[in-house]
Amino acid sequence: MVIAVGIHLVRGAPKSVSRHMARLGAALVAAVALSYLVVGFTYRLGLPLLKLSNLLAYLASIVMAAGIGWLFYRFVHAVLSRVARNGRAPGRLRIGVPAILALGLAVIILLPPVFLRKMPIVQQAATTPTTDGVQAAQPNIVFILIDTLRADHLPMYGYSRQTAPNLSALAEQGMTFTSMYAQSSYTRPSVATLFSSLYPTVHKTNYGRDFLPSSIVTLAETLHEAGYETFGTSANSNVAPMFGFAQGFDAFSVSNLKSSLRLTMLGSVIEDAFGDRGFRILETAIVPRAEVITDDALKWSARNCKKPCFLYVHYIDPHAPYSPPSPYDQAFDRQSDPPIRVGGVDPIPLAKGPKRQAWVGKTLDQYDGEILYTDHHIGRLLKGLKQFGILEQALVIVTSDHGEEFYEHGHQSHGNTLYEEVLRVPFMLSWPSRIPAGSTYENVAGLIDVMPTLLNFLDIAPPSGLQGISFADDLTKAGTAKPEKRFFAQLITDRLGLEMVRHRQYKFMRHVHGPREEYEELYDLQRDPLERTNMAQQPRAPVAVWRKDLDLFNKYAHQAASLVPKEQSGQLSPEVERALRALGYIK
Repeated sequence: MVIAVGIHLVRGAPKSVSRHMARLGAALVAAVALSYLVVGFTYRLGLPLLKLSNLLAYLASIVMAAGIGWLFYRFVHAVLSRVARNGRAPGRLRIGVPAILALGLAVIILLPPVFLRKMPIVQQAATTPTTDGVQAAQPNIVFILIDTLRADHLPMYGYSRQTAPNLSALAEQGMTFTSMYAQSSYTRPSVATLFSSLYPTVHKTNYGRDFLPSSIVTLAETLHEAGYETFGTSANSNVAPMFGFAQGFDAFSVSNLKSSLRLTMLGSVIEDAFGDRGFRILETAIVPRAEVITDDALKWSARNCKKPCFLYVHYIDPHAPYSPPSPYDQAFDRQSDPPIRVGGVDPIPLAKGPKRQAWVGKTLDQYDGEILYTDHHIGRLLKGLKQFGILEQALVIVTSDHGEEFYEHGHQSHGNTLYEEVLRVPFMLSWPSRIPAGSTYENVAGLIDVMPTLLNFLDIAPPSGLQGISFADDLTKAGTAKPEKRFFAQLITDRLGLEMVRHRQYKFMRHVHGPREEYEELYDLQRDPLERTNMAQQPRAPVAVWRKDLDLFNKYAHQAASLVPKEQSGQLSPEVERALRALGYIK
């Protein structure tokens, strides 16, 4: 269309067909740019009519913008006609106007809709830290979370592939937890529990626009009040200031890197109108994020980390779409190096049907490549922090928010069930001179216990109302562990409701709402670690005992939840909405 406009303006007296093409072209040229601006404006207003369909919204905006484009064409044509009538040759204008049109269109289409490759760092208006009663020699804390990382895909948990040499070295320096579990199988509620030591029912930060309530005192807030400098960087938009996760951080950045096409305005139009389907032919790769997250953490640490400091570093690369960069996409091959989990379990036959099995085999090669890629940049992070002197006597934690399903129970991804593959997460803790090197902790523990444990380590008084239990004394004194407690998990979304209780041997799940409402599952994890045989319908199954435990848990959880007001974020920005959609959190 730009060419048609150029022909018309340069030749001055085009034929009828060229004239009509030029007029139509000028209108559509302007419409492409204006339609994006119109839709962006209406999205910020949050008009529900247009949000019913992105594609319809664009069609409507093109119709509106076409009229403006037509007026633009008539204006240019009138100017050139007046110049010609005055006896002046409009040669330069005839050449210059099409050139400017073409350049303007290229800039508009290729210009990023946001001018930064990531969300800007959010500076928190935190109160002045108080250091009364705090020891001067508090350790730095480096908290690394690897999104969607299964424990049984790491060598220290019995996996056959060498997916994490740097994490393996870290495990040899500290303690590996063999039975650490998340309190949900979805990022936002799981990390909210990690930050607050509250169950999902209580913190109410589960899906949609749910916001971590400001009334909750988080781990970062507690450390900041104790004199820590605090910084967080996240590659997952679920863990972002927009949802309340920056509370207590001096600075918090969220990376939303996409492929080069997704970064352009044209890419934004395609994604808004057609979703991820629009990119399946146009592109295959997403810009890697682990490198950027490591760079963010090192950059802030070099400038700001004065002892003591707390770093929260949230990687996302093992998350779908499982596209590690070269050469990590070729690091593993299921034919020459098959993926074998602890106990000799081959995960491929667990999926039903040859198509799913073929997909699982291919996908696990890429999933493991993502882990190896992330491990490399974690190695960079630890090396850089060591050079800065930050790792000396530092407390380092590595964990995940949830695992991932590969059709072990008919599902793929996460946020659908509460089986072991999505709840069991890796957990490694290193603290020189305090934690025995190369040790293991075999009792069942949860991410809900991490906050009280850290504060216990540091002799910092915890906020009231924490629901986790500290296991600090078990680790440092090497004494007898506490009796095993009941462990609970929840999945709360607009389409599903599941709850679970377990200890080391038995695990009981109840479907609260959704397509399997009131369905119950009971597994003996010692005899059936893969959860293949549901015992709930067996005559002598102790289902009544587990129902009672869940009912009692719900009673106390709802009492605690009544003290926490539910909060929601404002209208999601287009950038956050696109990032969540790209990760599969918005359909």
